[in-house]
Amino acid sequence: MEGDSRKFITALKGNDLAAVREVPKADLHNHFVLGGSRTYIYEQKQILIEPIKKPLASMWEMDGWNSRYIGERFSGSNMRKFLIEATFAQAKHDGIAILEIGEDVWGLNEFFHNDIVELIETFQEINERIAPEVSSTN
Repeated sequence: MEGDSRKFITALKGNDLAAVREVPKADLHNHFVLGGSRTYIYEQKQILIEPIKKPLASMWEMDGWNSRYIGERFSGSNMRKFLIEATFAQAKHDGIAILEIGEDVWGLNEFFHNDIVELIETFQEINERIAPEVSSTN
């Protein structure tokens, strides 16, 4: 692990994103609705989500960006599950070895019929199908 730490630090110092992605790492707090691969989303659904180009100065700006690019586009259970797919695709691309994502109680009710077993099985199935090399802690 010491070698990976050195590689990671060197990659960060060198601003080498490709090298950062090669080092196994953990993402221990991922809000999957906004943590998915924009490329995957576009390739699968032709929904373009522009990146944030500068820091947002307020919650109002964040809400405006969210309304413009996320909004109601991902309503419904199938689209919520699709966002989970996009998150595993991004984790795989980024070299994430351990991924922690979860759903809040509102989402559990709204998208998974308040059925925790359905939610867990959904995460497990998508994890295995999209990025089996990523350990999930959902």
